[in-house]
Amino acid sequence: LWLEETYLPVKDRKIKFQLDKDFLGGGKLYSPETCVLIPSILNSALLHQKDTEKVTPLGVGWMECRSKYRAYIMIGNKYRSLGYYEDPALAHSAWQSAKYNNILKLIGEYDTKPYADSRVVEFFNQVVDGIREDIENNRETKRLTRK
Repeated sequence: LWLEETYLPVKDRKIKFQLDKDFLGGGKLYSPETCVLIPSILNSALLHQKDTEKVTPLGVGWMECRSKYRAYIMIGNKYRSLGYYEDPALAHSAWQSAKYNNILKLIGEYDTKPYADSRVVEFFNQVVDGIREDIENNRETKRLTRK
């Protein structure tokens, strides 16, 4: 599918693929052994704020105008609000649940496609296992990586 559509503008392609080196190779090297083509919607499921100055947990921001914490998630390359909370831990919990469910949905859909790569499925299953363990143990998810 990727090869068939390389002549099309990206906006007109059925699936927008990205070449990623982070899933298999730890993000250091582009090579046939460490790279995989992955749909951008699946790749973006791992995005979160990376601000090292940020004091709130992943998926949480302080809303000065409301004097509350807002939980938010990126779904389909768009940020969506998950609600406002008095406590950042409650907002993070809402984010964890939404992130867990979103990744499970996306990987379930991806796994049925003829272009699905079992290594990507395994990687994402380990990510959701890590989030689930954080939820079950009532701890903050600090990174979206393999467990």
